[in-house]
Amino acid sequence: MFLCSLAQVSRSGYYDWLGRSESNRSRENRSLLVMIKSSYHESRETYGAIRVHRDIHNQGTECGKNRVARLMKVSGLKSIHKLKYRPQTTQSKANDLVSPNVISQDFTAKTENQKWGCDISYIETKEGWLYLAIVMDFFSRKIVGFDIGFSLQADLCCRALEKAFSLRLPPRELIHHSDRGTQYASFLIGSF
Repeated sequence: MFLCSLAQVSRSGYYDWLGRSESNRSRENRSLLVMIKSSYHESRETYGAIRVHRDIHNQGTECGKNRVARLMKVSGLKSIHKLKYRPQTTQSKANDLVSPNVISQDFTAKTENQKWGCDISYIETKEGWLYLAIVMDFFSRKIVGFDIGFSLQADLCCRALEKAFSLRLPPRELIHHSDRGTQYASFLIGSF
């Protein structure tokens, strides 16, 4: 009996073990593992031991959290959490097209239509991400132009700026300030 010497058990102990019936604890663990796997897969593999334990307890089965954690670990069941997608609105890779910062972080203005600032934000909807480009007058702090779209392209910012221009008719001395995102640093034919 090569296996007996390898496992360091006596021959009689090995045969005794072979003839034994399954213990109550082992049967309970097998039954519990079925419930654990069911709860785990119903949660799309996001539940850990605590939530699985709560789920099993709510079904009327009594067991400890540590027991659930141990059985999950032995079975290789780990909760998987996917990171939520967050759009990135600033992608500053167009340094050669960026204009100098002439306002030097002075976001005040003495009159209307002297300085405008613009930015892009995003809103999560059932249909996907929605992007909002706004233009704000630094004097009144009013939004003077905006546009909404499903893509984060330069034309979104241009449409918001066109609306602001048609509404306010600013003078040529207007300073238009934005971050250094590629949408604002891109070259568009027919730009202002």
